[in-house]
Amino acid sequence: MSEFKGESDFDKISHAFENDFESFLRKSNLNDDAIASVLDCCIVRELDKGETFTADYEMSAVNFLCSGFLKSLLEIPVGTLRCAGFAAAGYCFHGDPPGGRQVTNYIALRQSRVISIRGEDLQRLAKEFSSIFELTIKVYTYKLYAERNWLVLGSAIDKKQYVLTTLYLLSIYQLKSGEEVTIRQQDVAEYCGVTQTYANLVINEAVKTGAIKKKYGGIEVLSFELFTDLVDLDLIENMAEQDPQMP
Repeated sequence: MSEFKGESDFDKISHAFENDFESFLRKSNLNDDAIASVLDCCIVRELDKGETFTADYEMSAVNFLCSGFLKSLLEIPVGTLRCAGFAAAGYCFHGDPPGGRQVTNYIALRQSRVISIRGEDLQRLAKEFSSIFELTIKVYTYKLYAERNWLVLGSAIDKKQYVLTTLYLLSIYQLKSGEEVTIRQQDVAEYCGVTQTYANLVINEAVKTGAIKKKYGGIEVLSFELFTDLVDLDLIENMAEQDPQMP
């Protein structure tokens, strides 16, 4: 695998994968007392590869992925699970609001650790510490921004670039973490809103450039320099700067 073209570019795009939970809390302006209170009521989930959990408000109002990689699944339509996104280490996300009609399920694509805060604990802490209340608002806003950004991206650029950008970001995670994660072409297609046939066509075209090669369970990057030439790097860097939790 070749070196990434421009270390500064790599840092800009991959910075979201470097946080641990306590660092995340400190960067969110929580003081020592607030951090200690949060850590005292956390639930730690150790997920084996293939294991799932449901992000409901009661048990998982706010969640932080300490390590690993998750795929989110939604029932669209009811009874049919579709890939709705991915979460890398350092990502903070909220559970579905109470009384909601749609529940998000997450499946671990490799061994993962998730820290969760119960809804009742979050309400109590938010009343006690204004910084935790502000952080809660940010977490819910981050997810809305992420969903909006990807919807806007999907309509602003052509589908080919959308598929390539998704593969590019997933590949950066694997390079950064040093861990291989199986991402099915079907998952990429569902996430990007294209057919599996079209996703396969885009991948085959990228293979011809020498940037990547196909393998069981996904792709392998042969040259990040060539892969970078296939995507809109300025767009990706802008997304990383605007959204610190870029999916």
